[in-house]
Amino acid sequence: MRPSWQSIRINTLWFASLVCALVSALIGILVKQWLREYMTEVSLPSRDIIRLRQHRFDGLVAWNVPGIMAFLPILLELSLILFFAGLVDFLFALQPIVAGVVTSIVGISLLFYIVTAITPAFSRRCPFKSPQSWVAIYVCKVLISWIHQLRSAFDAVDDGGQSWITRPRQLNFKSWGDRDIATVQARLDGLDLKAMTWVQTTYIDHADVQDSLASIIQDLSPENANALVFGMIARKAHFTPAILMEQVRSRSCSHLLRDAGRNFDKRSQERTVRMLLKLLRLPSHPRDHDPSRIGRLDMLWTLWEFSLGASKAEKKIPSFVVMVLDGVTSLIRRSEPFPLRRAALNLLCEGTLAIPHSYYPPDMGSIILFAKDCYRQNLRDLFMKACAVILFPHGIVRREGEYHKQQLRELLRNLSTFLVQCNEDGAAFEGSSADKLVSGLSALVDKEPSLVEPALLDALLEGIQLGLLQLSQKEHLLLQGMLKFRVLERPHGPAQQAERHPRARPTEGAAA
Repeated sequence: MRPSWQSIRINTLWFASLVCALVSALIGILVKQWLREYMTEVSLPSRDIIRLRQHRFDGLVAWNVPGIMAFLPILLELSLILFFAGLVDFLFALQPIVAGVVTSIVGISLLFYIVTAITPAFSRRCPFKSPQSWVAIYVCKVLISWIHQLRSAFDAVDDGGQSWITRPRQLNFKSWGDRDIATVQARLDGLDLKAMTWVQTTYIDHADVQDSLASIIQDLSPENANALVFGMIARKAHFTPAILMEQVRSRSCSHLLRDAGRNFDKRSQERTVRMLLKLLRLPSHPRDHDPSRIGRLDMLWTLWEFSLGASKAEKKIPSFVVMVLDGVTSLIRRSEPFPLRRAALNLLCEGTLAIPHSYYPPDMGSIILFAKDCYRQNLRDLFMKACAVILFPHGIVRREGEYHKQQLRELLRNLSTFLVQCNEDGAAFEGSSADKLVSGLSALVDKEPSLVEPALLDALLEGIQLGLLQLSQKEHLLLQGMLKFRVLERPHGPAQQAERHPRARPTEGAAA
Protein backbone atom coordinates (compact mmCIF):
# COMPACT_ATOMS: atom_id res chain seq x y z
CA MET A 1 0.00 0.00 0.00
CA ARG A 2 1.43 3.33 -1.07
CA PRO A 3 1.58 5.96 1.82
CA SER A 4 -0.40 9.18 1.49
CA TRP A 5 1.21 12.49 0.61
CA GLN A 6 0.32 13.80 4.06
CA SER A 7 2.23 10.98 5.75
CA ILE A 8 5.21 11.66 3.51
CA ARG A 9 5.11 15.38 4.38
CA ILE A 10 4.80 14.78 8.12
CA ASN A 11 7.61 12.24 8.24
CA THR A 12 9.82 14.42 6.05
CA LEU A 13 9.34 17.44 8.29
CA TRP A 14 9.81 15.55 11.55
CA PHE A 15 12.82 13.55 10.49
CA ALA A 16 14.39 16.68 8.99
CA SER A 17 13.78 18.39 12.32
CA LEU A 18 15.38 15.48 14.17
CA VAL A 19 18.40 15.49 11.87
CA CYS A 20 18.89 19.25 12.28
CA ALA A 21 18.76 18.91 16.06
CA LEU A 22 21.26 16.04 16.06
CA VAL A 23 23.57 17.85 13.63
CA SER A 24 23.53 20.94 15.84
CA ALA A 25 24.43 18.77 18.82
CA LEU A 26 27.25 17.14 16.85
CA ILE A 27 28.66 20.47 15.69
CA GLY A 28 28.34 21.83 19.23
CA ILE A 29 30.42 18.94 20.56
CA LEU A 30 33.06 19.53 17.88
CA VAL A 31 33.24 23.26 18.63
CA LYS A 32 33.59 22.53 22.32
CA GLN A 33 36.52 20.22 21.56
CA TRP A 34 38.16 22.91 19.40
CA LEU A 35 37.77 25.51 22.10
CA ARG A 36 39.12 23.14 24.73
CA GLU A 37 42.30 22.72 22.72
CA TYR A 38 42.42 26.45 22.11
CA MET A 39 42.35 27.10 25.86
CA THR A 40 44.83 24.37 26.78
CA GLU A 41 47.59 25.83 28.94
CA VAL A 42 51.21 25.17 28.07
CA SER A 43 54.23 25.67 30.31
CA LEU A 44 56.20 28.25 28.32
CA PRO A 45 57.76 31.67 28.90
CA SER A 46 55.32 34.59 28.87
CA ARG A 47 56.44 35.82 25.46
CA ASP A 48 55.96 32.37 23.90
CA ILE A 49 52.56 31.99 25.55
CA ILE A 50 51.41 35.25 23.94
CA ARG A 51 52.72 34.10 20.56
CA LEU A 52 50.96 30.73 20.92
CA ARG A 53 47.71 32.40 21.91
CA GLN A 54 47.85 34.68 18.86
CA HIS A 55 48.66 31.71 16.59
CA ARG A 56 45.64 29.79 17.86
CA PHE A 57 43.35 32.83 17.64
CA ASP A 58 44.39 33.53 14.06
CA GLY A 59 43.58 29.91 13.24
CA LEU A 60 40.09 30.18 14.73
CA VAL A 61 39.37 33.31 12.70
CA ALA A 62 40.92 31.96 9.49
CA TRP A 63 38.82 28.77 9.63
CA ASN A 64 35.67 30.71 10.53
CA VAL A 65 35.04 29.00 13.87
CA PRO A 66 33.04 32.04 15.15
CA GLY A 67 30.75 31.71 12.11
CA ILE A 68 30.25 28.00 12.78
CA MET A 69 29.36 28.77 16.38
CA ALA A 70 26.86 31.41 15.26
CA PHE A 71 25.27 28.86 12.88
CA LEU A 72 24.34 26.46 15.72
CA PRO A 73 21.36 28.49 17.06
CA ILE A 74 20.05 28.90 13.52
CA LEU A 75 20.17 25.13 13.03
CA LEU A 76 18.23 24.54 16.24
CA GLU A 77 15.67 27.18 15.30
CA LEU A 78 15.27 25.55 11.88
CA SER A 79 14.72 22.22 13.60
CA LEU A 80 11.99 23.73 15.75
CA ILE A 81 10.25 25.32 12.76
CA LEU A 82 10.26 22.03 10.85
CA PHE A 83 8.83 20.23 13.87
CA PHE A 84 6.02 22.80 14.24
CA ALA A 85 5.18 22.52 10.55
CA GLY A 86 4.93 18.74 10.78
CA LEU A 87 2.90 19.00 13.99
CA VAL A 88 0.33 21.31 12.42
CA ASP A 89 0.03 19.07 9.36
CA PHE A 90 -0.42 16.03 11.58
CA LEU A 91 -3.09 17.68 13.77
CA PHE A 92 -5.19 18.75 10.78
CA ALA A 93 -5.47 15.08 9.87
CA LEU A 94 -6.73 14.25 13.36
CA GLN A 95 -9.06 17.03 14.52
CA PRO A 96 -9.60 20.50 12.95
CA ILE A 97 -10.38 22.32 16.22
CA VAL A 98 -7.23 21.11 17.96
CA ALA A 99 -5.27 21.88 14.83
CA GLY A 100 -6.70 25.41 14.72
CA VAL A 101 -5.73 26.20 18.32
CA VAL A 102 -2.21 24.82 17.94
CA THR A 103 -1.79 26.52 14.56
CA SER A 104 -2.72 29.88 16.11
CA ILE A 105 -0.11 29.49 18.85
CA VAL A 106 2.53 28.33 16.38
CA GLY A 107 1.65 31.16 13.98
CA ILE A 108 1.98 33.82 16.68
CA SER A 109 5.31 32.36 17.79
CA LEU A 110 6.67 32.26 14.24
CA LEU A 111 5.42 35.79 13.59
CA PHE A 112 7.26 37.02 16.68
CA TYR A 113 10.37 35.18 15.51
CA ILE A 114 10.22 36.72 12.03
CA VAL A 115 9.56 40.25 13.33
CA THR A 116 12.45 40.11 15.80
CA ALA A 117 14.69 38.77 13.04
CA ILE A 118 14.02 41.50 10.48
CA THR A 119 13.40 44.54 12.73
CA PRO A 120 17.15 45.30 13.25
CA ALA A 121 17.42 45.84 9.49
CA PHE A 122 15.16 48.89 9.81
CA SER A 123 16.08 50.24 13.24
CA ARG A 124 19.60 50.70 14.55
CA ARG A 125 18.36 51.03 18.12
CA CYS A 126 16.64 47.66 18.01
CA PRO A 127 18.32 45.26 20.48
CA PHE A 128 17.10 42.06 18.75
CA LYS A 129 20.57 41.21 17.46
CA SER A 130 21.08 37.60 16.37
CA PRO A 131 22.71 35.61 13.54
CA GLN A 132 19.41 35.39 11.68
CA SER A 133 18.98 39.15 12.06
CA TRP A 134 22.38 39.66 10.46
CA VAL A 135 21.24 37.43 7.58
CA ALA A 136 18.10 39.58 7.29
CA ILE A 137 20.27 42.72 7.11
CA TYR A 138 22.37 41.19 4.34
CA VAL A 139 19.25 40.22 2.39
CA CYS A 140 17.81 43.72 2.84
CA LYS A 141 21.08 45.21 1.67
CA VAL A 142 20.97 43.17 -1.54
CA LEU A 143 17.30 43.95 -2.17
CA ILE A 144 17.73 47.66 -1.51
CA SER A 145 20.75 47.79 -3.79
CA TRP A 146 18.65 46.30 -6.58
CA ILE A 147 15.85 48.79 -5.92
CA HIS A 148 18.19 51.78 -6.06
CA GLN A 149 19.83 50.46 -9.20
CA LEU A 150 16.42 50.17 -10.86
CA ARG A 151 15.44 53.67 -9.78
CA SER A 152 18.75 55.05 -11.01
CA ALA A 153 18.20 53.35 -14.35
CA PHE A 154 14.92 55.23 -14.73
CA ASP A 155 16.41 58.53 -13.43
CA ALA A 156 14.01 58.50 -10.53
CA VAL A 157 16.40 58.64 -7.60
CA ASP A 158 15.18 61.01 -4.91
CA ASP A 159 18.25 62.73 -3.44
CA GLY A 160 16.30 65.36 -1.59
CA GLY A 161 14.91 63.19 1.18
CA GLN A 162 15.55 60.08 3.20
CA SER A 163 13.43 57.08 2.29
CA TRP A 164 11.86 54.95 4.96
CA ILE A 165 14.05 52.16 3.56
CA THR A 166 17.59 52.32 4.87
CA ARG A 167 20.03 53.18 2.12
CA PRO A 168 22.64 50.53 1.19
CA ARG A 169 25.62 52.51 2.47
CA GLN A 170 24.00 52.54 5.92
CA LEU A 171 24.00 48.73 5.96
CA ASN A 172 27.62 48.34 4.95
CA PHE A 173 29.00 47.06 8.26
CA LYS A 174 31.09 44.02 9.09
CA SER A 175 29.64 43.32 12.53
CA TRP A 176 27.09 44.44 15.06
CA GLY A 177 29.84 46.34 16.88
CA ASP A 178 30.69 48.42 13.80
CA ARG A 179 27.03 49.22 13.30
CA ASP A 180 26.54 50.27 16.94
CA ILE A 181 29.65 52.46 16.91
CA ALA A 182 28.45 54.27 13.78
CA THR A 183 25.03 54.77 15.39
CA VAL A 184 26.55 56.15 18.59
CA GLN A 185 28.71 58.61 16.66
CA ALA A 186 25.61 59.87 14.85
CA ARG A 187 23.70 60.65 18.05
CA LEU A 188 26.34 61.62 20.60
CA ASP A 189 24.39 64.59 21.93
CA GLY A 190 21.38 62.50 22.90
CA LEU A 191 23.41 59.73 24.51
CA ASP A 192 25.91 61.76 26.53
CA LEU A 193 23.45 63.19 29.05
CA LYS A 194 21.72 59.84 29.67
CA ALA A 195 25.05 58.06 30.02
CA MET A 196 26.49 60.62 32.44
CA THR A 197 23.29 60.69 34.48
CA TRP A 198 23.45 56.91 34.76
CA VAL A 199 27.05 57.13 35.97
CA GLN A 200 26.06 59.77 38.54
CA THR A 201 23.22 57.74 39.99
CA THR A 202 24.85 54.31 39.79
CA TYR A 203 28.26 55.24 41.20
CA ILE A 204 27.03 57.83 43.68
CA ASP A 205 29.33 56.50 46.42
CA HIS A 206 32.44 56.33 44.20
CA ALA A 207 34.11 59.72 44.60
CA ASP A 208 36.77 59.05 41.95
CA VAL A 209 34.13 58.23 39.34
CA GLN A 210 32.11 61.32 40.27
CA ASP A 211 35.23 63.51 40.03
CA SER A 212 35.90 62.27 36.51
CA LEU A 213 32.57 63.73 35.36
CA ALA A 214 33.89 67.26 35.87
CA SER A 215 36.50 66.71 33.16
CA ILE A 216 33.91 66.05 30.44
CA ILE A 217 31.70 69.11 30.98
CA GLN A 218 33.39 70.99 28.14
CA ASP A 219 32.67 68.07 25.77
CA LEU A 220 28.90 68.32 26.28
CA SER A 221 26.46 70.72 24.69
CA PRO A 222 25.41 73.63 26.96
CA GLU A 223 21.93 72.13 27.44
CA ASN A 224 23.27 68.72 28.44
CA ALA A 225 25.99 70.20 30.64
CA ASN A 226 23.42 72.31 32.50
CA ALA A 227 21.12 69.32 32.93
CA LEU A 228 23.98 67.17 34.24
CA VAL A 229 25.17 69.68 36.86
CA PHE A 230 21.71 70.75 37.99
CA GLY A 231 20.63 67.13 38.08
CA MET A 232 23.47 66.37 40.50
CA ILE A 233 22.52 69.28 42.79
CA ALA A 234 18.81 68.48 42.56
CA ARG A 235 19.26 64.82 43.49
CA LYS A 236 21.33 65.78 46.53
CA ALA A 237 18.65 68.29 47.55
CA HIS A 238 15.80 65.82 46.83
CA PHE A 239 14.44 68.01 44.03
CA THR A 240 13.75 67.43 40.37
CA PRO A 241 16.19 69.10 37.94
CA ALA A 242 13.38 70.81 36.01
CA ILE A 243 11.94 72.49 39.13
CA LEU A 244 15.39 73.51 40.35
CA MET A 245 16.31 75.13 37.03
CA GLU A 246 12.97 76.94 36.92
CA GLN A 247 13.58 78.34 40.40
CA VAL A 248 17.12 79.36 39.47
CA ARG A 249 15.76 81.36 36.54
CA SER A 250 13.35 83.13 38.91
CA ARG A 251 16.01 83.53 41.67
CA SER A 252 13.71 81.91 44.23
CA CYS A 253 15.86 79.05 45.55
CA SER A 254 18.80 80.70 47.31
CA HIS A 255 17.98 78.85 50.55
CA LEU A 256 17.86 75.56 48.66
CA LEU A 257 21.26 76.10 47.04
CA ARG A 258 22.82 77.20 50.33
CA ASP A 259 21.41 74.17 52.13
CA ALA A 260 22.78 71.94 49.36
CA GLY A 261 26.22 73.54 49.69
CA ARG A 262 26.10 73.13 53.46
CA ASN A 263 25.04 69.47 53.34
CA PHE A 264 27.54 68.33 50.71
CA ASP A 265 30.75 66.75 51.94
CA LYS A 266 33.96 68.67 51.24
CA ARG A 267 34.90 66.67 48.15
CA SER A 268 31.42 67.02 46.69
CA GLN A 269 31.53 70.76 47.33
CA GLU A 270 34.77 71.14 45.41
CA ARG A 271 33.50 68.91 42.60
CA THR A 272 30.30 70.92 42.21
CA VAL A 273 32.21 74.20 42.17
CA ARG A 274 34.57 72.90 39.48
CA MET A 275 31.65 71.76 37.34
CA LEU A 276 29.83 75.10 37.68
CA LEU A 277 33.02 76.97 36.75
CA LYS A 278 33.39 74.79 33.67
CA LEU A 279 29.80 75.64 32.75
CA LEU A 280 30.65 79.33 32.90
CA ARG A 281 33.57 78.80 30.52
CA LEU A 282 31.49 77.13 27.81
CA PRO A 283 31.51 79.21 24.61
CA SER A 284 27.74 79.73 24.44
CA HIS A 285 24.68 79.14 26.56
CA PRO A 286 21.02 78.64 25.61
CA ARG A 287 19.78 81.64 27.55
CA ASP A 288 22.16 83.91 25.66
CA HIS A 289 19.59 83.51 22.88
CA ASP A 290 16.59 81.96 24.67
CA PRO A 291 15.36 83.57 27.92
CA SER A 292 13.46 80.41 28.87
CA ARG A 293 16.65 78.45 29.54
CA ILE A 294 19.64 78.56 31.87
CA GLY A 295 22.32 81.13 30.98
CA ARG A 296 25.64 82.26 32.40
CA LEU A 297 24.07 84.82 34.74
CA ASP A 298 22.03 81.96 36.19
CA MET A 299 25.17 79.87 36.45
CA LEU A 300 27.01 82.67 38.24
CA TRP A 301 24.19 83.17 40.72
CA THR A 302 23.95 79.43 41.39
CA LEU A 303 27.70 79.19 41.90
CA TRP A 304 27.74 81.98 44.44
CA GLU A 305 24.71 80.83 46.44
CA PHE A 306 26.07 77.29 46.60
CA SER A 307 29.49 78.57 47.68
CA LEU A 308 27.99 80.73 50.42
CA GLY A 309 26.25 77.73 51.90
CA ALA A 310 29.34 75.55 51.61
CA SER A 311 31.65 78.16 53.16
CA LYS A 312 29.37 78.54 56.20
CA ALA A 313 29.79 74.84 56.92
CA GLU A 314 33.55 75.36 57.47
CA LYS A 315 35.17 77.17 60.37
CA LYS A 316 37.88 78.49 58.06
CA ILE A 317 37.62 79.73 54.49
CA PRO A 318 37.53 76.67 52.19
CA SER A 319 40.04 76.52 49.36
CA PHE A 320 37.28 76.31 46.76
CA VAL A 321 36.10 79.84 47.68
CA VAL A 322 39.38 81.14 46.26
CA MET A 323 38.72 78.93 43.22
CA VAL A 324 35.29 80.55 42.85
CA LEU A 325 36.70 84.07 43.08
CA ASP A 326 39.38 83.23 40.51
CA GLY A 327 36.69 81.96 38.14
CA VAL A 328 34.53 85.03 38.74
CA THR A 329 37.50 87.31 38.03
CA SER A 330 37.94 85.74 34.59
CA LEU A 331 34.42 86.90 33.68
CA ILE A 332 35.30 90.61 34.02
CA ARG A 333 37.31 90.66 30.80
CA ARG A 334 36.21 93.05 28.07
CA SER A 335 35.38 90.13 25.77
CA GLU A 336 32.46 89.18 28.04
CA PRO A 337 29.00 90.83 27.87
CA PHE A 338 28.61 93.83 30.16
CA PRO A 339 25.75 92.33 32.27
CA LEU A 340 27.98 89.35 33.03
CA ARG A 341 30.94 91.60 33.90
CA ARG A 342 28.73 93.65 36.22
CA ALA A 343 27.39 90.57 38.00
CA ALA A 344 30.91 89.14 38.33
CA LEU A 345 32.18 92.36 39.90
CA ASN A 346 29.31 92.47 42.39
CA LEU A 347 30.06 88.90 43.47
CA LEU A 348 33.78 89.59 43.61
CA CYS A 349 33.17 92.65 45.78
CA GLU A 350 30.95 90.64 48.11
CA GLY A 351 33.32 87.68 48.11
CA THR A 352 36.42 89.59 49.15
CA LEU A 353 34.62 90.52 52.37
CA ALA A 354 34.75 86.84 53.33
CA ILE A 355 38.54 86.61 53.01
CA PRO A 356 39.97 90.00 54.07
CA HIS A 357 43.59 90.79 53.23
CA SER A 358 44.23 87.30 51.91
CA TYR A 359 43.04 87.25 48.31
CA TYR A 360 44.57 88.89 45.26
CA PRO A 361 42.62 88.54 41.98
CA PRO A 362 44.70 86.79 39.30
CA ASP A 363 43.66 89.22 36.55
CA MET A 364 43.84 92.62 38.20
CA GLY A 365 44.33 94.31 34.82
CA SER A 366 40.82 93.31 33.68
CA ILE A 367 39.30 94.76 36.85
CA ILE A 368 41.17 98.04 36.32
CA LEU A 369 39.90 98.21 32.73
CA PHE A 370 36.36 97.55 33.93
CA ALA A 371 36.70 100.31 36.54
CA LYS A 372 37.78 102.74 33.82
CA ASP A 373 34.81 101.70 31.68
CA CYS A 374 32.47 102.38 34.61
CA TYR A 375 34.14 105.76 35.18
CA ARG A 376 33.64 106.78 31.56
CA GLN A 377 29.99 105.66 31.65
CA ASN A 378 29.41 107.44 35.00
CA LEU A 379 28.32 104.23 36.75
CA ARG A 380 29.06 105.44 40.27
CA ASP A 381 28.25 102.41 42.38
CA LEU A 382 30.05 100.02 40.04
CA PHE A 383 33.06 102.32 39.85
CA MET A 384 33.31 102.49 43.65
CA LYS A 385 33.00 98.71 43.94
CA ALA A 386 35.63 98.15 41.27
CA CYS A 387 38.03 100.55 43.01
CA ALA A 388 37.40 98.83 46.33
CA VAL A 389 38.15 95.40 44.81
CA ILE A 390 41.33 96.76 43.21
CA LEU A 391 42.66 98.60 46.28
CA PHE A 392 41.56 96.20 49.01
CA PRO A 393 44.09 93.42 48.17
CA HIS A 394 47.07 95.78 48.35
CA GLY A 395 47.52 94.80 51.96
CA ILE A 396 49.22 91.71 50.50
CA VAL A 397 52.92 92.20 49.98
CA ARG A 398 53.48 91.95 46.23
CA ARG A 399 56.06 93.32 43.87
CA GLU A 400 54.07 95.15 41.24
CA GLY A 401 55.47 95.99 37.82
CA GLU A 402 55.76 99.52 36.51
CA TYR A 403 52.87 99.02 34.10
CA HIS A 404 50.57 97.99 36.94
CA LYS A 405 51.69 100.97 39.02
CA GLN A 406 50.99 103.33 36.14
CA GLN A 407 47.53 101.82 35.66
CA LEU A 408 46.87 102.14 39.38
CA ARG A 409 48.07 105.75 39.43
CA GLU A 410 45.69 106.69 36.61
CA LEU A 411 42.83 104.91 38.37
CA LEU A 412 43.49 106.79 41.61
CA ARG A 413 43.42 110.09 39.74
CA ASN A 414 40.08 109.11 38.24
CA LEU A 415 38.88 108.15 41.71
CA SER A 416 39.95 111.52 43.10
CA THR A 417 38.08 113.36 40.33
CA PHE A 418 35.07 111.11 40.88
CA LEU A 419 34.96 111.79 44.64
CA VAL A 420 35.29 115.54 44.14
CA GLN A 421 32.38 115.43 41.68
CA CYS A 422 30.29 113.38 44.13
CA ASN A 423 30.97 115.94 46.86
CA GLU A 424 29.89 118.74 44.55
CA ASP A 425 26.73 116.87 43.52
CA GLY A 426 25.93 115.78 47.07
CA ALA A 427 25.86 112.11 46.01
CA ALA A 428 26.33 109.61 48.84
CA PHE A 429 29.05 106.97 48.60
CA GLU A 430 28.34 103.25 48.75
CA GLY A 431 29.13 102.24 52.35
CA SER A 432 30.75 98.78 52.20
CA SER A 433 32.78 99.74 49.14
CA ALA A 434 34.02 102.87 50.89
CA ASP A 435 35.21 100.86 53.91
CA LYS A 436 37.18 98.48 51.73
CA LEU A 437 38.50 101.35 49.64
CA VAL A 438 39.88 103.16 52.70
CA SER A 439 41.46 99.94 54.02
CA GLY A 440 43.13 99.36 50.67
CA LEU A 441 44.35 102.95 50.45
CA SER A 442 45.86 102.68 53.92
CA ALA A 443 47.81 99.58 52.93
CA LEU A 444 48.85 101.24 49.68
CA VAL A 445 50.15 104.32 51.52
CA ASP A 446 52.39 102.05 53.57
CA LYS A 447 53.70 100.23 50.51
CA GLU A 448 53.69 102.86 47.74
CA PRO A 449 52.95 106.28 49.27
CA SER A 450 53.81 108.08 46.03
CA LEU A 451 50.75 106.59 44.31
CA VAL A 452 48.24 108.20 46.69
CA GLU A 453 47.83 111.95 46.13
CA PRO A 454 46.67 114.24 48.94
CA ALA A 455 43.69 115.39 46.85
CA LEU A 456 42.19 111.89 47.06
CA LEU A 457 42.42 111.80 50.85
CA ASP A 458 41.07 115.34 51.08
CA ALA A 459 38.08 114.35 48.94
CA LEU A 460 37.36 111.42 51.24
CA LEU A 461 37.57 113.63 54.32
CA GLU A 462 35.30 116.21 52.70
CA GLY A 463 32.78 113.46 51.95
CA ILE A 464 32.74 112.57 55.66
CA GLN A 465 32.26 116.20 56.66
CA LEU A 466 29.38 116.54 54.18
CA GLY A 467 27.74 113.39 55.52
CA LEU A 468 28.08 111.63 52.17
CA LEU A 469 30.49 108.99 53.43
CA GLN A 470 29.86 106.79 56.45
CA LEU A 471 32.90 104.86 57.68
CA SER A 472 33.33 102.44 60.55
CA GLN A 473 35.52 103.56 63.45
CA LYS A 474 38.40 101.41 62.19
CA GLU A 475 38.34 102.88 58.68
CA HIS A 476 37.91 106.40 60.09
CA LEU A 477 41.08 105.94 62.13
CA LEU A 478 42.89 104.64 59.06
CA LEU A 479 41.85 107.71 57.06
CA GLN A 480 42.99 110.08 59.83
CA GLY A 481 46.29 108.21 59.97
CA MET A 482 46.78 108.56 56.21
CA LEU A 483 46.05 112.29 56.37
CA LYS A 484 48.52 112.77 59.19
CA PHE A 485 51.10 110.70 57.33
CA ARG A 486 50.76 112.85 54.22
CA VAL A 487 51.08 116.03 56.29
CA LEU A 488 54.23 114.76 57.96
CA GLU A 489 55.64 113.71 54.62
CA ARG A 490 55.40 117.17 53.02
CA PRO A 491 57.84 119.18 55.28
CA HIS A 492 61.56 118.49 55.04
CA GLY A 493 63.62 117.54 58.04
CA PRO A 494 64.86 114.38 59.69
CA ALA A 495 62.84 114.91 62.84
CA GLN A 496 59.60 115.10 60.89
CA GLN A 497 60.47 112.13 58.68
CA ALA A 498 61.10 109.81 61.63
CA GLU A 499 57.45 108.99 62.27
CA ARG A 500 56.35 106.76 59.35
CA HIS A 501 53.29 104.90 60.62
CA PRO A 502 51.11 107.10 62.83
CA ARG A 503 47.98 105.18 61.91
CA ALA A 504 49.24 102.19 63.83
CA ARG A 505 48.86 104.19 67.08
CA PRO A 506 46.07 106.79 66.52
CA THR A 507 45.78 109.69 68.95
CA GLU A 508 42.68 110.60 70.84
CA GLY A 509 42.16 113.50 68.45
CA ALA A 510 42.23 111.16 65.48
CA ALA A 511 39.79 108.82 67.12
CA ALA A 512 37.46 111.74 67.67
